[in-house]
Amino acid sequence: MTNEVFQTHRRIPGTKIRRTEGVLCAARVLRRIGVDVLQDVSPRRLSAFDNALQSLPGGGECTVRRLLMYTGGDDFVLGDSHVRRFVANAVGRRSMSAARAAALVRSAAYELVVSPRFLDREIWRFGLSR
Repeated sequence: MTNEVFQTHRRIPGTKIRRTEGVLCAARVLRRIGVDVLQDVSPRRLSAFDNALQSLPGGGECTVRRLLMYTGGDDFVLGDSHVRRFVANAVGRRSMSAARAAALVRSAAYELVVSPRFLDREIWRFGLSR
């Protein structure tokens, strides 16, 4: 089916599983935890996403955070390498966890009266320019 419908043979990096098969597996896992439509996605259920999606081949923290970035609310911060580096530098540390960087970006955004998602994106764009 994946050949006829999607016409792709690409595989999930580090696995022998086709991306189309991975997407189908992820959809089944999401359905098992009660996600049928976009509105079912909620940052309050981060641990449910972590447990469900990290168990998939090719899944991991990045997979979960990226899904929440695209589907979550304006309070979501991805906390990728650009953001972690920027925040660590701003507070004078060598490194920073994604969760800690996200919390600090969220706090800073509220102080600046902008959405955390907006500030995250601006920091990410700044990181790309360097």
